[in-house]
Amino acid sequence: MIGQQNAIDRLFEQQAARQEGHDIEQEHHLLAAVDDELYNQALVNLLTAHSLPHSLVEWPEWYAMLHTVNYMAPGVVTQSRGQVPKLLEASFITHREKLRSKLKSSLTQVHFSIDIWSSPNHHSLLGIVAHFIDRECRQLRKALLALRELEGAHSGEAIAETFLTVIDSYGLHGQVGYFTLDNAYNNDTMLQAIAKACDFDTAHRRLRCNGHIINLAVQAFLFGRNKDASDEALRQVSQLSKDEQEGVADRRDTATAWRRHGALGMLHNLVVWVRSSGQRYQAFSKAAGRMIPQDNSTRWNSWYLMIHVAIKARKEVNSFIDDHYTEGDISLDYLHPEHWQELQEIHDFLQPFHEITKDTQWDNSSLDEVICSMDFLITHYKASTEKFRHSLTMTDRIMTSWYKFDDYYRRTDDSPVYAAAILLHPSLRRAHLHEAWKDQSQYIGPAVEAVRKLWEDYKPRQVPTINEDLSAYEAYKQRIYQPPSSHDEFNRFIDGPTLPIGSSSALSWWLEPTQATSFPNLYRLAVNIFSIPAMSAEAERVFSGARRTITWDRSRLSVKTIEQTECLKHWMKSGLLDRAFMSPDTTEVYRDRGGRRVLNDPAQEAAIPLGNYWEQRKAESSLHLDVEHQPLEARDALNREQRIVYDTVMGHFLAQDRSQLLLHVDGGGGTGKSYLINLLSAHLQAATEGRDTPVWRAAPTGVAGNQISGTTLHSLLHLPINKDFRPLSAIDKAQLQKKLKDIQYLIIDEKSMLGLRMLSWIDDRLREAFPHRNEEFFGGLNILLVGDFFQLPPVLQKPLYYDKEVQGVEIKGRNAYMRFDKSVFLSVVQRRLANR
Repeated sequence: MIGQQNAIDRLFEQQAARQEGHDIEQEHHLLAAVDDELYNQALVNLLTAHSLPHSLVEWPEWYAMLHTVNYMAPGVVTQSRGQVPKLLEASFITHREKLRSKLKSSLTQVHFSIDIWSSPNHHSLLGIVAHFIDRECRQLRKALLALRELEGAHSGEAIAETFLTVIDSYGLHGQVGYFTLDNAYNNDTMLQAIAKACDFDTAHRRLRCNGHIINLAVQAFLFGRNKDASDEALRQVSQLSKDEQEGVADRRDTATAWRRHGALGMLHNLVVWVRSSGQRYQAFSKAAGRMIPQDNSTRWNSWYLMIHVAIKARKEVNSFIDDHYTEGDISLDYLHPEHWQELQEIHDFLQPFHEITKDTQWDNSSLDEVICSMDFLITHYKASTEKFRHSLTMTDRIMTSWYKFDDYYRRTDDSPVYAAAILLHPSLRRAHLHEAWKDQSQYIGPAVEAVRKLWEDYKPRQVPTINEDLSAYEAYKQRIYQPPSSHDEFNRFIDGPTLPIGSSSALSWWLEPTQATSFPNLYRLAVNIFSIPAMSAEAERVFSGARRTITWDRSRLSVKTIEQTECLKHWMKSGLLDRAFMSPDTTEVYRDRGGRRVLNDPAQEAAIPLGNYWEQRKAESSLHLDVEHQPLEARDALNREQRIVYDTVMGHFLAQDRSQLLLHVDGGGGTGKSYLINLLSAHLQAATEGRDTPVWRAAPTGVAGNQISGTTLHSLLHLPINKDFRPLSAIDKAQLQKKLKDIQYLIIDEKSMLGLRMLSWIDDRLREAFPHRNEEFFGGLNILLVGDFFQLPPVLQKPLYYDKEVQGVEIKGRNAYMRFDKSVFLSVVQRRLANR
């Protein structure tokens, strides 16, 4: 605290000196500390990520903030809003080129979701989103490629022309994959025009958004009365909703029209009536604990949620109407028991649709989930017709919906990728088709053959031959010992035993290095199939973000500025560029007055804490990666077992052995494990001759980490606690890579507390940190697992030695654990070594 107070006192003294005009040297250092390039990039990131106006750079409050950080900064950084578009464009061009390189090197074809949006400032904008597997990090990526204006008619040909212009600018003409689109007619003509230019089968590549299919089927259930008039009924409901929202029709007339839809329309009227008055809104919210959400004509699930909340608040709804029964014509919408029964039946029928929509709306949802959910909904339709056979109204609703749904279900036969997603899923394969389609077995053979034709483009053309110079016996050995022909990969996989993968996705399973080894050609097909998006919702998410950018007072934004802003925003959210800049080394930050970079740190000369004070304090603290020096003679006191570990690791390091070392060190209490870890660390550190230490020590808990002068695994590798494992953000990944830049050995102590799930996470994180070695376990890093399995087991995880069936990420953890092929057992108790 005294040191901190002294630093604050010095800051005030320096400020006073400046005010008196005696601190020219200090101003020189502060001015040199301003990096205008980094500032400009950080400014663009801020403006785009949060949809802020360009005038921010002229706000007095912004300058006040800059002044408090560095009072010299406002004089040298961007001061005019007129400069911002240039900075925006420069950043856009730079990052677009980086994205272009990623797309060109993608592990898969580039798939697309496309949609059109009418912006608040009256532009028709075409959003084009790409979906692909990033070769560097081996993860599914999405990227907004363009938000282009469509002038004139929105014909399929016009949309195709714009799309082809965009993909040519990214150099993707030969990498065009599949299209997940809504059911608009112009999407069909668009794809036909694109297919002519890119030479592919339109029917194979045209996939329909699962969310849109469900939306149409449920809308038909809610408002259609028969299969022939359902489209017209939906059009009328949409127009009715629009007239009501815009106030172009009398409220009594719209309320009467809604009542024709029975209990559903009556509930709608009640919600609209309550929400139309602030007093009623507050009174109902207080009585029921929340407000009933209002429906939206274009989103069926808003109707489901309205019914769901209303049923839970049934008592409060009826009580509220009783209290206001004489107001207006609200009594006409009073919900009697038969109306609540109707709403309950609608709710029960819609519940599976709601669950499926939620389940398939995420980025990692794939086509196997689409076709499996469709198969389930067919059984749901069948069961519901039987359940409600005595209700003419419900039967009509169900049959109208089923007719609409079945139209799109049959269209899945047009593209083999749906069946491929089943056949290539490790938990499904051909066995699932025989089970799910047992009542329609005539479709199984054609579906498999269609996928086999798709496989033809991936399997190798040359058939392995046996060397004619071999003797008969040698030829026999080659034939029986060589691995199965790659031509058999497809049959070998789809007819193999199913493998439970738990909560893991099929894509993540196929991206494991072991699958690329076992199925080197089929792996490429599978990864391509499972990277196709199940929904086209990403373009709609882009439009939602753009709506925040184009506020009423920014209606004059050009289409070019909107596109650049939304692309940069999307690339940041998708992890394709940093949300903020990374601070460079201090020796690279400071410049002299001529702009030349200097190597000295002016913070030391001026004796004030420039930059991030607490980062400096942490760097100066005693908790450091280095360990205390240990004389070379200390190794001679090691017992034979300890010396085996020591010589194995030191020999591996000194010989610069590039093969991966994965070593078990097992020993009970008092066998000198901690002492050995610290001695090894000290001698590895000394062997670098002044360079950064090549070893990092970590443990599952802070106490265990302190015992070996290390850290926790969670803090080192950003591992989750009671959460799902997720890839790092770009900035966190860069920080981890910087931290591990010189590390060759990771020593993990207290391995008994390490579970299979955590080991899988460690494997994944290290592959992420070392992308050039991401096909190797632990990213190729050398690992020592140290501890005693008779000590504390892991919490809520299966231990490393668990030998029964496991699922999901635990399978990956077991595969990683089995790679530790060297073990040393410490049996001599040497507790006295701890005091040396």
